[in-house]
Amino acid sequence: MGTALGVSKAVLFDFDGPICDVFRDLPASDIAGELADLLSTLAPALAIPARATDDPMEVHRLSQPAGSTVLAAVEAALTAAEIRAVKAAGAPTEGSVQALHAARDTDRHVAIVSNNSAECVREYLTLHGLLEIVDEIIGRPVLRPDLMKPSPH
Repeated sequence: MGTALGVSKAVLFDFDGPICDVFRDLPASDIAGELADLLSTLAPALAIPARATDDPMEVHRLSQPAGSTVLAAVEAALTAAEIRAVKAAGAPTEGSVQALHAARDTDRHVAIVSNNSAECVREYLTLHGLLEIVDEIIGRPVLRPDLMKPSPH
């Protein structure tokens, strides 16, 4: 192990990619389209920018200026779609299970950090028998898309 990892007490793993290809079988562009349709219905003034992206996280960010009711509806729809996606995503990314176990086996705390919802991360880890080796799941800040990574928050 490198020096930095050798002295660390915790290891943070990103979720989408390093652990799970979240949108492997339910493409992000499809989810972005669903969210754009919802946002266009709830806040018609945001229809054009919402339909101009294929990134569901960006549609979620775009919903924030429309107010808390619209933001909550889009976030709930995004979380539900993420849960559908991880149920279909298949096996963990190659090497990720070994990396999680290696961190745990060397007495480090293991955390998953993600712009995805904590609920979808928890669902995936549970489905694959990995929840018990993860100490903390830090998902997308609820109703605060402005605080998602790369925000220093």
